[in-house]
Amino acid sequence: MEGERTTSQPPNFSREECLNLESALRHEWLETDGCGGYASSTILDCHTRKYHGLLSAPVATVNERQLFVSKVEPILLLGGKPFPLSTNKYPGVFHPTGHQYIESAAFLCHPEVTYRVGDVRLRRALLLVRGEHTLLLRFEVLSASSPVTLQLHLWLAFRNIHALTRQNMALRVRTFVHDTYNTIHPYEGLPPLFFDTMPATVFYPGPYWVHNVEYLKERARGFPYQEDLFCPGILEATLHRGNTLFLRATLQEPHAPIAKQWTREVTRRETRWDAFTDAPLPIRHLMVKGEDFVMTHPSGEPAILAGYPWFDAWGRDAMIAVPGLAYHCGFAAMAEPILQTFVSRRHHGVIPNFLAIDESHHAYNAVDTSLWMILALQRLAPLAKERPAFRQRWLPLITDLLHSYATGAVPNVACHSQGLLWTGSPDTQLTWMDAKDQGVPVTPRHGYAVEINALWFNALLFHRALALEAGLSIDGRLSQALDAMYTSFGTTFWLAESRALADVVNEHGGDPAIRPNQLFAVALPASPLSADQQEGVMEQIRTHLVTPYGLRTLAPNHPAYRKAYVGGPAERDAAYHQGTIWPWLIGAYVDAERRVATDWETTRTTLLRQFRPLFLEHPYIRGLGSVSEVFDAAPPHRPRGTIAQAWSVAEVLRAWHALHQTERS
Repeated sequence: MEGERTTSQPPNFSREECLNLESALRHEWLETDGCGGYASSTILDCHTRKYHGLLSAPVATVNERQLFVSKVEPILLLGGKPFPLSTNKYPGVFHPTGHQYIESAAFLCHPEVTYRVGDVRLRRALLLVRGEHTLLLRFEVLSASSPVTLQLHLWLAFRNIHALTRQNMALRVRTFVHDTYNTIHPYEGLPPLFFDTMPATVFYPGPYWVHNVEYLKERARGFPYQEDLFCPGILEATLHRGNTLFLRATLQEPHAPIAKQWTREVTRRETRWDAFTDAPLPIRHLMVKGEDFVMTHPSGEPAILAGYPWFDAWGRDAMIAVPGLAYHCGFAAMAEPILQTFVSRRHHGVIPNFLAIDESHHAYNAVDTSLWMILALQRLAPLAKERPAFRQRWLPLITDLLHSYATGAVPNVACHSQGLLWTGSPDTQLTWMDAKDQGVPVTPRHGYAVEINALWFNALLFHRALALEAGLSIDGRLSQALDAMYTSFGTTFWLAESRALADVVNEHGGDPAIRPNQLFAVALPASPLSADQQEGVMEQIRTHLVTPYGLRTLAPNHPAYRKAYVGGPAERDAAYHQGTIWPWLIGAYVDAERRVATDWETTRTTLLRQFRPLFLEHPYIRGLGSVSEVFDAAPPHRPRGTIAQAWSVAEVLRAWHALHQTERS
């Protein structure tokens, strides 16, 4: 599908590729700072999303992520003639067209673009400093026969990342010039921006607004797509061949030489790259960039940011992503503290599905987050240095969470006499398939949801094993529920005619729609199904749901199936779980295939070939060095949604490594 680039190509782009606007604007890069902030754009530095920008950060005082610096526009002055190096979209036109000067672009360690104008070659690189909200840009004159003048225009947004801004009288235009840096504080309630250069440059105050900048992807998504950006003035420097100019924009008072900050951050990244060597380059890149999702919440605690550029710290996503990030991205030591961040905010037995930036209103709009957390603990248990200490830390909590489900303390959940969990009502959407259209669930799944009950069964069995190890008695209600489910799960969900599981069972009976949720009854460490039932489920999934990029959420022969995740918000919500492919499901699929395989060597070879486009091609197609949130259900399976999704990356890595284990266990 995405064909023009192959595994042998690192994320480098030639002049010819950059001249092709339609193709080049599909490739996006991402920088993160480990504190919830990010920078992102296309490889041409032409923004196509309202989320694109060079410095964003969460701000607790307004409980929002804000975009502060949208762009830094470089202009070369040669012989008194300006040569703008950027590219922007305005109504009816791209202007300027600086992409025509791009000689090459590389996006391995950090974004780096080389421009050629006549005999002048200028390299621009940028990065965010991990651990603080600081943007660094580096301009290096590689060749020039005479001195060149470089102007830098900072375009500021100072608005919510989900919104757009327009010229207004409330913005305070004055820039304050200090001895070694400058500051501007456009709006009350938001932090000021500090900016400086090394070596020092001349700052010419000259506030102006740039009007009607357009973002093409927002227009395609059915959202407002034009805004105005503010420039406080111009930074100007004269450079010779071999000279380097640094620019820093930060939300804290500058505290270290810019060049030293740059070198320290580049060294940190090179060290991280060196830690991951035994994999093809795209997989190594995913392992290195896994750190994009591990963040320090404004509370000071570690968390997982679900996806870029528009998601925040989501509970279910974090629980699913943590094992893959821990095992394969170097964050084993942070895994349990991340879980603790969410667990410490549990309410009525449920950990939050969303962490508020300012701690005011966490969201508990999911019934399965605690069950996913118990599965995460089960997968992380082998990492514990001392098994008894691990049990001591977590067994009381697991008991408490499961007891909340069994006794009805969890809102919208009832544990019935056959041990199964009944969740929600016709007007709620509490599973991972949670899209709504005008308040109405798109995929109604109240009742006995198959994956929730598979998670419940697995959690009960894991709890029993831990309790027996510790020599503790097991709560009677939990024991009764588990014992009952050995029989009730199969009798409730098994559809003999189709040899598959009902997706949900409620007052309307069993829903026979072929969805991937039944996969978890095979894939989890404990399965309530017979070997014959497991194979029946897998045959349906292989036939209807498996694609080179993950699993469809609905079989193509279903009347509600949608081929593409396109259109405005309502159209996309209607397709979100109605066929759209989710790559995170590949982790469970590989687990399930490993369980049912009679010849694991042949199976794993087949799966590596089948998912090669996801493993080795897609990471260098859209969000460079990452995995998208979703793909269209029908060929050519175009990537959609966020450009970098935590559970997509984590589960793709978990699947890749599982397929490189020669033993089935």
